[in-house]
Amino acid sequence: MKRIGKFFMCLVPTAGFLAVQIVVTLVVEIIWMVQNVAALAVTGADATQMTEELVAGMMMDTSALLTITIISQVVGFIIAILIYRFGFKMKKTEKFSKAFTPASIIYIIVLMTAFELVISCLMTKAYDWIPGIMDDYAALMEQAGLGELSVLSTIATLIMAPLGEEIVFRGMTLNLAGRFTKKFWIANTIQALCFGLAHMNLVQGTYAFIMGLILGFIYKKYNSLLATIIAHLAFNFSGTWLVALLFSDENMSEATLYLILAIASIVAIAAFISICQDKKTKEREKMYMERVHILPHTVAAQVPQAVAAAYVQMPQYDANAQYVQGAQNPQADPNAQFAQYANYAQNVQVVPPTELSQPVEMASPVDVQATEAANSTSISNENVIIQNDNPVEDESEGNQN
Repeated sequence: MKRIGKFFMCLVPTAGFLAVQIVVTLVVEIIWMVQNVAALAVTGADATQMTEELVAGMMMDTSALLTITIISQVVGFIIAILIYRFGFKMKKTEKFSKAFTPASIIYIIVLMTAFELVISCLMTKAYDWIPGIMDDYAALMEQAGLGELSVLSTIATLIMAPLGEEIVFRGMTLNLAGRFTKKFWIANTIQALCFGLAHMNLVQGTYAFIMGLILGFIYKKYNSLLATIIAHLAFNFSGTWLVALLFSDENMSEATLYLILAIASIVAIAAFISICQDKKTKEREKMYMERVHILPHTVAAQVPQAVAAAYVQMPQYDANAQYVQGAQNPQADPNAQFAQYANYAQNVQVVPPTELSQPVEMASPVDVQATEAANSTSISNENVIIQNDNPVEDESEGNQN
């Protein structure tokens, strides 16, 4: 049941994201309608005329629709950033120099730009394969005002969409999915599916799912939302301004289309490989795994005094070094290790068990050595060997003594 609960928690950010969008949109539309009803009432229009005018105005005024979209995006972003900052207890954004090199940013931009060109080429051919579905998609984009290049559409697609969506899907959903499963490909698939479903149409949802997989990969590699925001912005820029420039000729030949597709595919693969080999990603990816899967070093401040005291009584044992070694083990289970530490401390009865819940800092190596010397006379003729964080009695040495 606990695992099922963790799975459904992965879906909460998406549900909240859609709920905020719908509620804010309805509220803004109601306010807009009330204002227009008041204006029409002054002219003496009857109820039928008012309804017709309102429906026609709502359907035809793309600026109004884009304004409503931007308002809902802004409200959603504010709520998301507050939840992400305080609910997920994330630190403030790091400086660019810590997360990226100039080459890293270039790899990300090139990858997403090339990927978008691949998608655009395939969608152009899709008009021949599934014309009905593609015509409906084009009409939907035009109705929403996203099919034209304007200031409002640019704000909606290049600024607000990358900011809000990356916090919700890569910042929240992917992190929650990482707590549900330690297999990254499963966690990444979950957040990508949520990202695709959130677009609520088949065509956009399909390529958004693939895009979500790539963005999740980038987030894991660089352990930073800055990376995915840059990637998302590059993709949306390519899908609006760059595509409008390259595909402005409606009579583009198939040979030209396939040439663009081939070049973009090769460039995307090369950029993907470059990201995989980027030296910066090795350190950043390790930080991501440690943070999401809560490896031992993240609970260092919770080690109780009894555990530290128990370590001190183990001959030739450096508590700090051993703890660091355990933290570097990606297979380590911090909860199981913590239980073993506490259980050992209770068995040797270093301090009353009631003190196990009192968190203190781990003793330094110098303190450990000094305390070992002071307590050396009280140590029994049993040597304890610590291997892989598990205490095992060395019976052979005990018999020799």
